Amino acid sequence: MFFEKKEKTLYLTAEELLQAAWFCYTDTTSEEEPTVQNLPADAKDASLYKTEQISHRFTLGKTDFCLTGQTLCKENTFFFSFSTREVPSRLSAAAKKKMRGLGFIYAYLLQQDTPLSLSFTVSRRSDEIFSWEESPKKEQLISFWERALSALSLDEEHIVEKAVTRMPSLLSLSFPYQNVREGQNQMMQTVFSTVKNHGVLYAAAPTGTGKTMAVLFPALRALGKGLTEKIFYFVPKTTLFATARDTLLLLAEHGADVRGLVLYAKERICPYKNEGVPCRFCTHGKGKKKALQQATESLYQEKQTVVEEEALLQTALHFGVCPYELALSYARHADVVIGDYNYLFDKRVFLRRFFTEKGRYTFLIDEAHNLPDRAREMYSAELSLSFLEGLKGLCEALSPSFLPKVKSLTAVFQETVAEMLKESLRKNEKGEDVGFAYTSEPPASLCEAITSVAKESEEPLFALRAAKDAQSQLFREAIYTLLRAEDVLFHYSNHYVTYALQDEGEKKIKFFCIDPSEEINARLDKGDSAVFFSATLSPADYYRSVLTARRAALTLEVASPFEEENLCVGIMDKISVRSAYREETLMEVARCIATVLKEKQGNYIVFCPSFAYMERVAEAFRRLAPKVTVALQKRHMSIKEREEFLSRFAVREKGYFVGFCVTGGIYAEGIDLVGERLIGAIIVGVALPQVSAERELISAYYTDKCEMGKEYAYYYPGMNRILQAAGRVIRREEDKGVVVLIDDRFRSPVCRKIFPQGWHGLKYAGNREALAELLRRFWQKEQQ
Repeated sequence: MFFEKKEKTLYLTAEELLQAAWFCYTDTTSEEEPTVQNLPADAKDASLYKTEQISHRFTLGKTDFCLTGQTLCKENTFFFSFSTREVPSRLSAAAKKKMRGLGFIYAYLLQQDTPLSLSFTVSRRSDEIFSWEESPKKEQLISFWERALSALSLDEEHIVEKAVTRMPSLLSLSFPYQNVREGQNQMMQTVFSTVKNHGVLYAAAPTGTGKTMAVLFPALRALGKGLTEKIFYFVPKTTLFATARDTLLLLAEHGADVRGLVLYAKERICPYKNEGVPCRFCTHGKGKKKALQQATESLYQEKQTVVEEEALLQTALHFGVCPYELALSYARHADVVIGDYNYLFDKRVFLRRFFTEKGRYTFLIDEAHNLPDRAREMYSAELSLSFLEGLKGLCEALSPSFLPKVKSLTAVFQETVAEMLKESLRKNEKGEDVGFAYTSEPPASLCEAITSVAKESEEPLFALRAAKDAQSQLFREAIYTLLRAEDVLFHYSNHYVTYALQDEGEKKIKFFCIDPSEEINARLDKGDSAVFFSATLSPADYYRSVLTARRAALTLEVASPFEEENLCVGIMDKISVRSAYREETLMEVARCIATVLKEKQGNYIVFCPSFAYMERVAEAFRRLAPKVTVALQKRHMSIKEREEFLSRFAVREKGYFVGFCVTGGIYAEGIDLVGERLIGAIIVGVALPQVSAERELISAYYTDKCEMGKEYAYYYPGMNRILQAAGRVIRREEDKGVVVLIDDRFRSPVCRKIFPQGWHGLKYAGNREALAELLRRFWQKEQQ
């Protein structure tokens, strides 16, 4: 909806009115299930129909409204076509009501003396077409319209308040700091221009630039100017929510009248998550819609700058509604929604109330270097023999009639694996058959079997829709896995390969999305503008290729705001830590770590490419320096253990502490150990992803595409981990520290190409003596 202040008119579409009316909308006609109809022979002949345009003005309270829309009509019958992810013959009550509600709006506005008929057609992709017709009475249409306007009056208050109060406060918003950091102003101008021109931007800004402020501040100014309707701030993990939240709170202190929401996963904020009992909110009873509306209004009236987990939970419990549903309802009124990548990019769990159709949205995508691998998993699907055998067991217990279909799919799966691997099977050292093979086209027989089972899954899913026991939940999740595979096959393109793998007694087939750029582009089309940003988006061409490909995009690389003298980078390029040489060079690596520590007491992190190698390096270092306090990152750490590990990086007047961590792990990005809490990072190895079947497929794909297969599959992702780990050292303008890289591969052209601009003073040290001298001069200068 859009409020024109000069005309004092609120413009909205029929779909937007329906969304506003959804809280109070209940059926006024019979609850008969839709039935399969034979569509007229001319149903697809557009020339026999005319488009009926609607422009209806009315007044509600102190606001004038202009309602617009269009539909197809023929001989007093209005046609509505819908596509749904649900099986049409088993439409949920909610989906059916929304479809019919849209028809009621048009019927009310276009009613004549002659009764009107509404014809609804629903399809799931290109087939399974269902339709039904209704002829609502005039009294029913009037009753519905009055309830819709009653609900709209509540939305009107929020929309008018946003236009009259919040947007002006954002437009006049002043920068919250006295000084703008170097590069930050350039980034803010570019972000604002990107939003204004509905573009895409890749912005690489070193740690300390103030990236979050540099994207949120101009985006909010653009919101105040009416250039965008809503801002979505996406992150790869929940630990990054706090940065965006704190930035909004700071801007609010400086005059921004803004409404923000942190959108957590349903499992996290469910009040029954730890009680081992079914959640009573998952089955909405009578009156829940009204209670949800009241809860949303109550939360809105609290005027919190950012609504978070605790506020959602307390309000939800007070009104007896689901906190996750409350969050989704409140999101309609929020100016900024902070959430995980999944809520836009994952086609299974994206926010359908926002991203089913295109909206006037701005997408801010933080730590965007994480998105390529996340996207590949989102758009891929995998089936394994153990999964199918487990599903057979669930069918025997819960849905015997569905068992033959699953058995048939399992048989086809086995035949397909055998056919694909017949040329590649060999014996491993245990005498087991192992093999790998891939094809550019998915096997036709397996595709047909998956599609057939997916279509037949309607009945068992419907029968167990209300069951809350663990076994039924597992069954539903298994069916959703099959539906996901069907969805992937529907979108299968030349950006995919299908591979079969047999190893360690398991067989699996995966429909693997090598190049997710087209799928990501389709998701970006749900908004107006997008900003991908991170401290490490180098090289820019790589990220543009794997994320948005053919879409035109701007790139921006911001210079470091820190003095070059604050950071010393030394590279030990005479030591190889390739897998074949690790045992041979283990003690030399440990001696290098000791050399770094010798020049200044304090806290250090040693990053290693794997847990196993990290443990070996730590053991070797302990033998050299038994009096130095060390701690190791564990493979699986609770939140409390993570916090305790970080707490050991305390400011100390003398002595040493060394934390051994994994490059690319939880401590390699997203943590702030400022000042004396961390004065150095020693990074061992180039952190290339392990050689795997999927990485080799990526390499082959990009070798054919741009002759840069090894770079795209291994070097660029690996070096990104290095840069993220190195970025832990300098977090503020007054921070000073050292970064030491150990591996002979760091002198290769591909690595040197990726080193950031702020590393102009890096030095290659041929031995430990040269490294010690480099560090000694740096710390002596720092003390002057």
